[in-house]
Amino acid sequence: MARRIGRFLSHQSDRQLPRTYFPFGVTGGTKLSGHEYQGVVLVVLIMCVMEESRLMFLSKISVTVLHQWIRLFELLLGWRYWLKKASIPRLEVEQSQLATQNLMTMFKTTVKRKHGNGSKFPKLHLPCHFSENMIDFGVIANVDSGPPESNHKPNAKAPSQHTQMRAESFEVQTAQRYVENLIIDFAADALQIDTNAVPKSAVVTPDLFRGARFVFEVSEGCEGDTNVVSFEWKSKSISEPYHQQYTDWLTRHVFSKLTPGTRVQGCTEHKRHDQYLFRAHPAYRGHNQWHDWATFDWSASNTEESSEDRVCIPGQIVFFLEVTEEMVGIDVGGEMTIPSTGLFALIESLENPLPHPARRTELVVKGSKCLTTQQEKKRRLDGRSVRASNLFLVPVESIDQPISGIPNLGGRPGDFVFVRPVHTWSDCFSDYIAMCHGGMV
Repeated sequence: MARRIGRFLSHQSDRQLPRTYFPFGVTGGTKLSGHEYQGVVLVVLIMCVMEESRLMFLSKISVTVLHQWIRLFELLLGWRYWLKKASIPRLEVEQSQLATQNLMTMFKTTVKRKHGNGSKFPKLHLPCHFSENMIDFGVIANVDSGPPESNHKPNAKAPSQHTQMRAESFEVQTAQRYVENLIIDFAADALQIDTNAVPKSAVVTPDLFRGARFVFEVSEGCEGDTNVVSFEWKSKSISEPYHQQYTDWLTRHVFSKLTPGTRVQGCTEHKRHDQYLFRAHPAYRGHNQWHDWATFDWSASNTEESSEDRVCIPGQIVFFLEVTEEMVGIDVGGEMTIPSTGLFALIESLENPLPHPARRTELVVKGSKCLTTQQEKKRRLDGRSVRASNLFLVPVESIDQPISGIPNLGGRPGDFVFVRPVHTWSDCFSDYIAMCHGGMV
């Protein structure tokens, strides 16, 4: 189960996720580095929420105990990313003293460690001094020994490779090579040579398409009254097509309104703000499908709208499609009208946004493409069919941020477990600090 979850999490748009695939399991604790344990905690936290593994746990422990473990795991992950923040308000650092003590107490009462000295070990006491140390020396990153150790490679190991490797002169020659490298770097900076300069004649507009490319070709049907759409890969000889339901949906709502002979291009990748890379491939590198999730902003196009008023709903990206001039103004299933040209994404969306973070849903939360009874009732009141799919053609500019979604093993088809964006995990411990001081319920 842990290996399957790790495989799912390795194909996500949120590239900040820790390593989660451990071929030898997550319970042994052997051959793991210190930075890999956060991935182990995340995998076990997902297992506590996922239906199949959750039922397995409930055969051994009660629901109350399982909830205690879920709360502990999400607080430990939130605490870890809170400690890694580049800046923290001083008042929050001072108030973290009580929250850290409560977290250590929760660890003792939940884990109930009986091996060795039980809970009587130094690492359970040392975190209680984090607050006063941060007040004296600043955030943990100021005294983190990781970056200095990483600098040993370029500053010591690399220069040492250009010595005679003789014991009597090894240190002196390493120092000389290091100084020579510094002089060359200073000289290069002083000359201000741009090695990446591109002649003006070579400057071109950025390519709209990334990854594997394909084309939909609209042709006239045999009877002359219905368009026929063919699909062809262009980038590589990929034999795996997209699911027929997506082509049928596009043909019914978009391609049937185009003139025969029209060619609509698409691709499998898109990069937002040179930061987030989204993939939508039916057989990535000849193996399994890769369809990233993201949250899409369905609010009105008001850039000054506060984040609390925005409506961001997760959607799974099927593929990316170029919208041409001929497609502008087409009514897509009565849900929207194509507003402009550019790159659009065909997505399969949830009905509603994910619930706001709360206890035991701060980091991992369930969601489903299937409609609940209340959602079906609301659709009927709005005059919408309960059988209509949640497929939409939206501009890529509506992508808000990446989110990780994996199938909820043991649940219904269409049920998913979502991992909230990594950059929000530290808010879990910030909320816990406020709760410990009566700032939250």
